[in-house]
Amino acid sequence: MLLWNSFHEVYIKYFVTSYFMSEEGGITFETIRKIHIEEKTFDKLAKIPSDFYSKAKEYLEKKKLLVEKNKEIKNVENMIENIFEMRETKILTHAKISARTKMPPENLTPEEEEFFNQIVQMITDRRSNVISNVFKQDDAKKMVKAVFKDDVTEFVGSDMKSYGPFKAENKAEIPEENFKILSRRNIVEEVIE
Repeated sequence: MLLWNSFHEVYIKYFVTSYFMSEEGGITFETIRKIHIEEKTFDKLAKIPSDFYSKAKEYLEKKKLLVEKNKEIKNVENMIENIFEMRETKILTHAKISARTKMPPENLTPEEEEFFNQIVQMITDRRSNVISNVFKQDDAKKMVKAVFKDDVTEFVGSDMKSYGPFKAENKAEIPEENFKILSRRNIVEEVIE
């Protein structure tokens, strides 16, 4: 199956990029159909001409001049819309992944690349703002200033950071969970300022 998929991918790419391009550099119905099939068949973005959408528009305008209402025109419009929607979905999926991995997808048109970069930036900004606010608030709520009544050896706090060692009368901020445990053992008191 893997061999067939590889062969099929190479076969489609060869015909899309060479055979089905019109002599004027435009695209044909067959080109659009092959791109549509490739977008439906594969998870990754199909390689399309960088000016695909403008060439598709030119193709439709020429066809509309020849025939008022044509089934082929409606089919082409539907395929172009489907290609756009499938690529948009793939770009959004890649943007979510790329916001974490910093690895962009291949085969973006210039317009799609701009869209992709904007989405990645929005996801990255949102992620860093929300996550940092969540952790800042949690850290601020969970720390307690304490004075130690007895000596305490170094320990790992509930926030996975190291604290201590402490001697009697030392003051320090420690996680609230650790403060509660040490307080029950009468080892610390809260410092009220």
